[in-house]
Amino acid sequence: MKSLPASLLPTLLIALLSLSPSTLRADDEDLVAQKEIQAVYAQGNYAAAVTRAGEFYKQFPESPFQAQVRNLHGLSMLLTRRPLLAIPQFQRAVELSPSDSFRSFVRYNLAAAQFETSQFPEAQSTLALVQPSQLDDDNRVKFLALRAKTALRLDDPAQAVRDYLQLARSVSATESQAGFASQLDGALQRIQTTGVLEPIYREFEDSPIADRALFRAGQLSFRAGQVEPAEEQLNRLISRYPTSPHLAEAQEILRALENRSVVDSKAIGVLLPMKGKYARFGMRNLQAISQAFGIFGGPGASGAKVKYTLVVEDSGEDADSALKALGKLYFQHHVVAVIGPLLSKGVEQVTQKANELGLPMITLTQQPGIIGDWVFQAGLTPRLQAEEIARHAIEKLGLKKFAILTPKDKFGEQYSQFFWNAVEALGGEVVGYEAYMPGETDFRQAIDKLSGLYYQDARKRELDALAEERKKQNIRKRTRKTAALFDLPPIIDYQAVFVPDEPKVIGQILPTFAYRDVTKMRYLGVNTWNSQELIRRAQNWAEGAQFTDAFFPDSTSDVVKKFVEKYRSLYGETPAGMEALAFDAATILEFALSTGATTRRDVADYVKNLTTFAGVTGRITQKEGYLTRTLTILTIKGGTIAEVR
Repeated sequence: MKSLPASLLPTLLIALLSLSPSTLRADDEDLVAQKEIQAVYAQGNYAAAVTRAGEFYKQFPESPFQAQVRNLHGLSMLLTRRPLLAIPQFQRAVELSPSDSFRSFVRYNLAAAQFETSQFPEAQSTLALVQPSQLDDDNRVKFLALRAKTALRLDDPAQAVRDYLQLARSVSATESQAGFASQLDGALQRIQTTGVLEPIYREFEDSPIADRALFRAGQLSFRAGQVEPAEEQLNRLISRYPTSPHLAEAQEILRALENRSVVDSKAIGVLLPMKGKYARFGMRNLQAISQAFGIFGGPGASGAKVKYTLVVEDSGEDADSALKALGKLYFQHHVVAVIGPLLSKGVEQVTQKANELGLPMITLTQQPGIIGDWVFQAGLTPRLQAEEIARHAIEKLGLKKFAILTPKDKFGEQYSQFFWNAVEALGGEVVGYEAYMPGETDFRQAIDKLSGLYYQDARKRELDALAEERKKQNIRKRTRKTAALFDLPPIIDYQAVFVPDEPKVIGQILPTFAYRDVTKMRYLGVNTWNSQELIRRAQNWAEGAQFTDAFFPDSTSDVVKKFVEKYRSLYGETPAGMEALAFDAATILEFALSTGATTRRDVADYVKNLTTFAGVTGRITQKEGYLTRTLTILTIKGGTIAEVR
């Protein structure tokens, strides 16, 4: 039988050993029995303690030591991972408690058991009945720690912050204070409103870790645009807590407050990977952005002849590099807005910082990061693609039933979940779902599961009928001509299959469907399918497949034609979807600035109010921080990629 972690054992033991009644009767049998149970328990023999406790109840039903034994019984259950069985023992011990101080100890143990069984409201109610003044210093610390953890489970981080600040004030060891500081930081991050922390700080400003609460208050004031409170709180932190771990962050925020009014309305920040393995992608994006702003001669995308400066910083390949580059754009170059980053790695930290600084940012990543008042996502997201192909399949193709075959990784699961949700929202149905491990090369099993060929025991009647027919025709050998009398036909109750993966994998999956006699099937995909590699690998099996993308360079749209011709004349190559998305992001900012935006707030408001903006990737509308658009639907027709009209 497994025991609870050793870290919990001292908490409960101390509570127990402090519970002895003030008056003991040395010659009483029940007292001797109670002491024996306590000794067995102290030795860690919890099973024996439980057994002897049961015997004690029968032998001494009226003993004044019933409460102590019930408590031992409950502790033994709790320490052997049976908290649900511990609860009634503690409850009975509370009823029989000989004193208020003992009752407080037992209620603490009861709350611990309730916490372990996820009965968080009950644990909170029990803790509210404990009188901390009746606990010694060590057990008061444990009481506060349990109350803080319970408050967090009940989404009351403010109470948890109070308890952790009081805990640090109650202990003298620096090591213990550091442990509570880490827990305090977690609770502080869950507080998002500015008015909560200032009164808590004032109540506990003598706590050794109160600087953390003060910093969080200043940080929240800064994010809310409350300049004076933020400056006051952060300056107070710097003066009162010169060794605070948040000192450098506080100084950076104060610098940001000073720089808010310093803006170069003609300087646009560009945050892209310019070195390393992703540099070629960064360069292609930069080319498209330069075209939108008319950097190499001629007007910008809006037709205005205003001259702008692109300040390019290398985002690197990790969050620290991107944050450092973003800081240079803001503090040194005073840019009015930023295009980028391109890579999803670290995008949460970068977008959070842009929101804190009040710096408009249009990201080009697939993952959204922290969408806020200042950050807008322009990349081609899994959600946008999955919803668009589902809408097209149901509303344009008239399909209703779908299967999903997906890689078992982050992106595959995202695409699949968004597609499934969209299908159901549009009145369709997903009737089959199978996932395969990345790197898989044999897809027969997954396709058989989708098509009723894998679990053949469920089709025994059909197998018996085939065997009977072979017997009638005296067929004993499987040949090409007789295969139909040996093999079950697939059960195809879906009209299309959605497969969010790369051309290399699709080139293996589509022929396997045909090999397993799943024919005349519609295949649906995402922008990775928009590649000549798909045609080369899947050949005729890809004919008729349909998939999404943000851009098709051979489109008949005048807007697209103009963009492609200009890009080719400037750079000698044809732009793809990545360049088109960057061009549209830059075009939106160029329009904002050429039509009168001079401040960061002006730029953010322009993007926020964007509606049916004519971009090369479709008509763009800002919705909840996302630059949404109607994507292009592409198909394989006659061995070439063509636009679905």
